[in-house]
Amino acid sequence: MKRRNFLSITGAGALSTPLIPSMSSNKLPGWFDWFSYDTDRVLVIIQMEGGNDGLNTLIPLDQHGLYTKARSTVAIPANKILSVNTTNKTGLNPGLDEVRGLYNEGRIKFIQSVGYPTPNYSHFRSTDIWMSGSDADEILSTGWAGRYLNYEYPN
Repeated sequence: MKRRNFLSITGAGALSTPLIPSMSSNKLPGWFDWFSYDTDRVLVIIQMEGGNDGLNTLIPLDQHGLYTKARSTVAIPANKILSVNTTNKTGLNPGLDEVRGLYNEGRIKFIQSVGYPTPNYSHFRSTDIWMSGSDADEILSTGWAGRYLNYEYPN
């Protein structure tokens, strides 16, 4: 598979990466409940390092004029943007037609504006916070996914 094809198919992984609350407590988010059932479902987590132009991936159609003004050299024309919802608030980059198909089938979701309170503006510390799922003032040496799986499946 060509790198470009891989990125276009899996680009939604970067868009749908949720910020998981600290798992130091025994309370697990409800949207992880399906892990506790014996099904054929598989969770695939793709960590894409480096830059992703989020505004040219999931494009704000309802603010297209402002978007175009702010990004005059890289803005995608409105007639090229792929619609992904009935409200016409957002659309996808035209290179992500396969991702749109997955979205229309209900197989992926987009989570926008993910962050954490009182952000740390150090790239390295912010990455640690994201990968560990810790609070901003907490230092953990393990990742959120590993802790969850260890908690749920201790053996």
